[in-house]
Amino acid sequence: MNHYWPSGGYVGAICTYSAGGREDLSVRSSRYSVAPVEIGDLVEVTYDRKNPERSMLSFEVGNRVGYDTALTVVMGTLWAGAVVGIFLTW
Repeated sequence: MNHYWPSGGYVGAICTYSAGGREDLSVRSSRYSVAPVEIGDLVEVTYDRKNPERSMLSFEVGNRVGYDTALTVVMGTLWAGAVVGIFLTW
């Protein structure tokens, strides 16, 4: 586990892991104002067994699932509004 510094004064974590016979895989966290974990900490990585490159840090799973759900709801609402708007203009 190591840190990276994207722009804007934020910090994130980079974790390397082994899966599916590969030992060269890595995953980055989101960016935080304070380091989410310390260098050298062991961090659990969740990955797709069929495609080990698709992964995320376990401590971010709850946040990401919430983000994906919110994005889906917003996009679904916009799509429904567009469809209703089309029908109302006919």
